[in-house]
Amino acid sequence: MSVLESIPPVKTKLRARTQAEKAIRKQSIVDALKYLLMHSDELPSAMQIAQQAGVTKSVIYQYFASREEIFLTLLIQLSVPLLNLTEQTFNDIKDIQKNFIAYFLENPLFMRLSIMAPVILEDNVDPAVVKTFKLSAAHVMIEMAKLIEPFCTASEESRRTFINSFYQLSLMKWRYCHPPKSVQQAFEGENFWLVSFEIESELNLAFEWLWTGLKHSNT
Repeated sequence: MSVLESIPPVKTKLRARTQAEKAIRKQSIVDALKYLLMHSDELPSAMQIAQQAGVTKSVIYQYFASREEIFLTLLIQLSVPLLNLTEQTFNDIKDIQKNFIAYFLENPLFMRLSIMAPVILEDNVDPAVVKTFKLSAAHVMIEMAKLIEPFCTASEESRRTFINSFYQLSLMKWRYCHPPKSVQQAFEGENFWLVSFEIESELNLAFEWLWTGLKHSNT
């Protein structure tokens, strides 16, 4: 029996009738997915998400066109705390670096879904949903690019490129630092350089390399 199969289903809920009830029901489906992902490395099926949310599988598709759309909706919600960082005031770039990296380290589910998004999730949803997701991600990056403006003279485009490059490089570093179980088993007890990374130091190095390049590109 898999971990997901061992999780008891939630009692079936009454039909949502008002708009407010429907909004709550839709969010309960997203919350169900989050719960399942946080308790297992498996990707839950639509049926498993429905059972955890206390609804039928048909209800899932009243709110979402596909299972993957639920994943992308959750990823957008998980990015909100990162966007909230852009509303803070930082005294130097080191503070920004520390907070960005802390967010990545403290939100493994965000990293996991971000890695999945371009290679799995985006291929299986309606183009309009992908567009909404991409625009949401772009908004976060634009606001992050504004946040670093006081600390460098780079153009807006260069700052956006820096943020996007750091994000993409962080995902790659995260993937290497969290290899599949088969890789972990193959090198169990060994300190092989290609699979043995310390994620926090790797993220800090990535930020510093890119930041140095950004500053030098405008001198």
